[in-house]
Amino acid sequence: MSLISIISITIIVLATTDFMFPNMPRLKNDIFNLSFFIIYFLFTIKYYYGPDINTYVPHYEEDIQSLSYAINNLDSLSFEFGYNIFCGILKSLGFSFWAMTAVISTLYFIAIYQLFKQLKEAKIFALMILVIMDIGVMYAALRQCLAISMFIFMILALQKNKTTNSIIYALLAILFHKSAIFAIIPIFILFILQKTQIKTYTFQILLFILCLLAILPIINIINSAIEFLPLPPNTLQSIQHHLLLGRSVQVVFLVYFTALICTIHFTTTSTPKKDILKTTVVIGFIFIVLFYQYYYILHRIRSYFLPIIIVYIINLSYQYFENPKNQIPYSNILRQLSVIFMFTYVIFQTYNLDKSYRQTESQIHDCTTIFELKRYNKETIRQRQLNKAKNYWTKDYMKDTHNRIKK
Repeated sequence: MSLISIISITIIVLATTDFMFPNMPRLKNDIFNLSFFIIYFLFTIKYYYGPDINTYVPHYEEDIQSLSYAINNLDSLSFEFGYNIFCGILKSLGFSFWAMTAVISTLYFIAIYQLFKQLKEAKIFALMILVIMDIGVMYAALRQCLAISMFIFMILALQKNKTTNSIIYALLAILFHKSAIFAIIPIFILFILQKTQIKTYTFQILLFILCLLAILPIINIINSAIEFLPLPPNTLQSIQHHLLLGRSVQVVFLVYFTALICTIHFTTTSTPKKDILKTTVVIGFIFIVLFYQYYYILHRIRSYFLPIIIVYIINLSYQYFENPKNQIPYSNILRQLSVIFMFTYVIFQTYNLDKSYRQTESQIHDCTTIFELKRYNKETIRQRQLNKAKNYWTKDYMKDTHNRIKK
């Protein structure tokens, strides 16, 4: 069984406890803390794991020799400036590749934990949604995990009106992964220019556009638009290539549809004029609506917004019922059906992921943890995993890409 499947099944089982003890908040909080640590632990023990080690391992173990080397050779090194400096610092401190990935996982989960402190209920349920929908980023996308961590710290700083801190976190996020710029700039622009409260009809319009674009491909419009973006030619070619992998029919459409329906229904007029979480959610939904069909592009951006969207909608639904006037039957039914649907979706997604992983020739997702060092030496595991990663990109990835383009 793959490590991803183990993590997915574990969090699904743990999430059911959120609804077993409705009147025992202290016990629920203790179970959440234990569950959070278990998931953090399972992600952190991965060892030379995932297809992206094909580039990350040589970069860290061979290209980055020390901090001074990283500073003096930034032009010749792969990846972003911030990530190279980050690797240089850890390499100078004697950190192994596994230790470096553990530091990234730790930073990511610290950011998520700080954000989840704002949840009043259903914390493990929220963690389940995040893990299942963003599991690929969590275990493999090292640079983006760093950028997402800084992005969340930026949002939390803006909540506390710590502008200087938020700007520092924003710059760090961009320096770790260039995709962060597409998430950060719209948020700052909208938050600064926003003069009135974001109205409910904003989400209604987004729901209408989501449904419209689900049956109306906009690849030609997007292709024309991205040519004007100030990006390197290879980046533009990558985006255009991934646009070819779009699918109009996806089960995740129902997740986005449900999320917007709940946001529309549970939104009240009592929110502050300027709410950074609400602003972030709006920008996140705009990206989801526009790029819903193009997962390979969307998941790079969606990962910044997904934790915020989850926290915002869950809090919104529980705050709605704090007002006695809102105790109407169909509202509670909507919330219950949404919970049942999300459990159904994550189980379905876990089954599909496990099935697809079993069909890969490379077997790149087989469970590999640091505890394997008890049986094999480091070099044996390293070479085996790098061979799997190479096979994944030359066989599994190319085969999957070919099939998607044919469809």
